[in-house]
Amino acid sequence: NQALSQDGAEVTASTSGGTLVLTTNEANGTASTLTFDSRNGGSACEAMFGELFQEAPAEAVLSSRLEDPIEIDDTTNSFSVRLSEAGQPEYKTVTIPNGSYSPGEMAALLDNLFGDEISVALNSNNSLTFTTAAKGSDVTIAVSNAISGSAGKALFGESSVTTPDVTASITPEGNLQLSGSSTGSAYTISVTPKENSPFLEPAEISSPVYPSSSSGYFYEDSYRLESYNYIYDDVEITSDNNTFHFTYNTPNGTVEATVVVPDGTYNAASLKAALQDKINDMVGDGKISVSLEGGTRITISLTHTGSDYYLSDFSGGFYDHVLNNETLQIHQETPRSLDGYQVVSDTYIIGRQDVKNEPVIITEDITDKLSFDVTINNVVHTLSMTLDPGIYDSDSLVKMIQEKIDEQLIQEGLPEHSVLVDVGLFDSGVVGANDANALDFYLNKDIDLDPGTYKIDGLTGNSLFKIFYKTTGDPIPAYITGTKDISEGVEILPDQTELNMDLDGVTHAYEIPAGNYETEEFLTLLNTILSQPDKNGNIATLTASLSGKNLKISEQRLGEHAIENVTGSAAPEVFNEAGGRKDYDSSLWLQVGANSMQLLDLNRYSFSTLNLGINSLTVSKWSNAQKALGRLDKAISLTNSRRSNYGAQQNRLDHTISINNNTGENMQSSESLIRDTDMASEMVTFARQRILSQAAFAMLSQARSQPESVLRLLQ
Repeated sequence: NQALSQDGAEVTASTSGGTLVLTTNEANGTASTLTFDSRNGGSACEAMFGELFQEAPAEAVLSSRLEDPIEIDDTTNSFSVRLSEAGQPEYKTVTIPNGSYSPGEMAALLDNLFGDEISVALNSNNSLTFTTAAKGSDVTIAVSNAISGSAGKALFGESSVTTPDVTASITPEGNLQLSGSSTGSAYTISVTPKENSPFLEPAEISSPVYPSSSSGYFYEDSYRLESYNYIYDDVEITSDNNTFHFTYNTPNGTVEATVVVPDGTYNAASLKAALQDKINDMVGDGKISVSLEGGTRITISLTHTGSDYYLSDFSGGFYDHVLNNETLQIHQETPRSLDGYQVVSDTYIIGRQDVKNEPVIITEDITDKLSFDVTINNVVHTLSMTLDPGIYDSDSLVKMIQEKIDEQLIQEGLPEHSVLVDVGLFDSGVVGANDANALDFYLNKDIDLDPGTYKIDGLTGNSLFKIFYKTTGDPIPAYITGTKDISEGVEILPDQTELNMDLDGVTHAYEIPAGNYETEEFLTLLNTILSQPDKNGNIATLTASLSGKNLKISEQRLGEHAIENVTGSAAPEVFNEAGGRKDYDSSLWLQVGANSMQLLDLNRYSFSTLNLGINSLTVSKWSNAQKALGRLDKAISLTNSRRSNYGAQQNRLDHTISINNNTGENMQSSESLIRDTDMASEMVTFARQRILSQAAFAMLSQARSQPESVLRLLQ
């Protein structure tokens, strides 16, 4: 209390049951606040309140799974870890007895060999977890192949990488050139640009961001698939273009549908009716509707609304040639007999992407799937493959894809090399096409094939956007980024270990071990947790990374996925900024009454082109122009809705202002009755009352003096 008074603080200290109580000397309602934070309370806090921070041990969780069995001999019996305390690293090395061990036996043996300093356990990923006995933020433990010693190979296996020698030189044009020596296999030299590099400017990476509305109305639309083609009379449907494959996705499961439109000649109305009948046969009546947009465009719509109902995995001749009118050049081979020998026309399919002058990047689970159909006399052979991740030039790309195709051909019972891949082999004759630099898939005429009709079509897979179709930009999986700065590390307290998030409407709940983590250490731990089933047994295809200084949680699969509602006791420490910012709140509270909490909530909306969905309009072709018009219609509708909302709120404020003005006038009139007094009348009244009061005193004085006069006469 003496210190508080010297400091001039209007606060008094007291105790209640051994607890320190601070009380303000003046109560000003909500205008007075008194807060205390022990973290910034000064050096006396620990003496007054005890230990403020709990220290945790260091932990190393390995991602490498143990071999089974583990064979140890004299050449593979040394195992080391690096333990650091107060910045002083020290290697702890143990010698493992020779023998054959299971993963569980090896974990127990290492735990015994390291003694009390380090404990070793086998985790659910069949890998090892090392935990120190020492605690504190200055204690770290590291385990890796680089420091584990000779036993690392026996425990975790081994991998080797052959890298070429790289030399630098200056070309006659004055450019820096990096060259590698021959290693007998394909390799890639890559350079990552740094900021302000004197040699390379960093590449600009942009990604589309789609706006979302945090308030207002939510509209759930149904899925629609519109044909690229106009459908006119005399549409010829044959075996080449009568098949339509798709997947009907619902919350209750999927239906793999193959629709075969009967051969014949159709107009738009009859083709629509035939397609509707065949779709109903596959998925049932009333689920998928076929209509004509403007009388000339086939539109396929789902009757159910919501993101859980959609179509995917389209293929087949009807989809490619009737609905989409692909720009791919597809040729059929028709052997014919001429004087005892065959003349075979080329069968090939040409892409549009330039794979010769630009490196092709294949990314695992993002751009690594490729599938196409080889039709032999109406028998369809589907070749589906997963491409190897990496960076390819045209030659190495052709070599890798050819190996994958040959594997699929053998599985389908077709001759190896019966389908070949090359670059720039054919000329489609299309003006503006990039045939000389594009991929070609074609039938090998040198293979002994039975006479008949052959066809290559039905290309699908996420890799087509990198190797076949002419596209710009890269497909980016869905992600969500937090606002909490975790670049300096993350501290998870024992009561802050729960982290929850919703993926496509399903809640995934995880438990993060308490501890003090460096950023990279925390990301490794979180990725390990996300790769395993959550508390409810659900498995999410999510990964964690760092975006700037914030945590970024990404979906591994491409497509439309919703990652939202990151909650739980750990969320303020790893994802959401606990303090927040004022400009995050879209509400503006206006004081409209004389009393406390008489407020009006005025919503504020963002009207940027990004939020309106019109930041990336293009009218380069008819379909893009149609999409642009649709987006503009929605933007106008949203603007009108917001204007109506603002108009209603303006009317409410006008009414409130009118009432407040009336109240002010009445208050002023009341005050005037009190303040503007008639002084003349009041002075007359005051004089009269004073005269009456003096007369009363005089009469009372005379009445008291009369008895005294009588007594004097008697005396």
